Formats: sequence, C-alpha cells, structure tokens
Amino acid sequence: MQCSQCGSDAATGAGTCPGCGAVIPTAAEAATLTQAGPAMAFRFDAARWTMADRIAGGATLVLFISLFLPWFSVSAGFGSFSESSSVDALTAHGYLYLVLLLALAMLGYLVASASLASRPALPLRPTGLRAGPRPVRPHRVVPAIPPGRTGGIRHY
Repeated sequence: MQCSQCGSDAATGAGTCPGCGAVIPTAAEAATLTQAGPAMAFRFDAARWTMADRIAGGATLVLFISLFLPWFSVSAGFGSFSESSSVDALTAHGYLYLVLLLALAMLGYLVASASLASRPALPLRPTGLRAGPRPVRPHRVVPAIPPGRTGGIRHY
C-alpha cells in the first residue's frame, strides 16, 4: 500500500508510514476508503473570500432579491371600485430566468469556495480571459492591395 501523504511504500496495517509518519489505515479501513472515497469537510468560513468575491457576492445577492420585488404596478379606481396590479421581473420579462439561474450559480460557487478546504476550479483560466481587443500583429495582416498596384486608381 502507498502512503497518501508522501507516496512511499508501506505495509497495510503498519500503523504509520516509515517515510513521513502519517497514519496508515488497516485493510478494512482501506477497503472502505476506496469504495466511498474521502469525505470533504464542510465548514463555512467567510474569511476565505477575497475582496472581489465579497463585492461580486453582495451585488449578486442584491440582484437576486430584486428579481422578486415588484418592478412596476398599476392602480385604477372608479367610484367604489378599485383595482391594482404589480409585476415582478420574472413575470414581466421571462428571459430574466437566465439571470436567476446565473445568480444562483454564482451564490452556490461563493458558498462552496467559503466552505470547502480547496477552492473549486473554474472551467476558465484567468490567463485565458482578456480585457479588450488583442493587439494587431503586422506579420499576420494580409494586405488588401498587392504591392506595386494602386488599386485601379490612375494618376495623370
């Protein structure tokens, strides 16, 4: 059996690893761990958030709440008869369900990043994201007019 900490070979049931001293599980415990996998501890700690996480989380929470508040209302009355109606964002604009799903995903990511021991990996790398257009590289630009030609303009 290999040690899960340092990777050195250790006898099953030896108690501790000869390389690093980590606890080596018995044969029965090792079989249970390979079947169920290691459990991840869930402990919410908001101190793990960066300042950007806190700002994005606060803005997402405000957006999430605003989706359920009344966006506009109409009241009309004639004598003793009166009627009023109000509409929230999801009722008025059906496409805002996408915003609701994105807000839930963002809040779920923030809860996971504050609760799990290691941050969940995002599908995008920060180096792959660019702010603005890429610079023009002159050796990759194909000229529109071949060299030596004036493009049909005659000079007299």
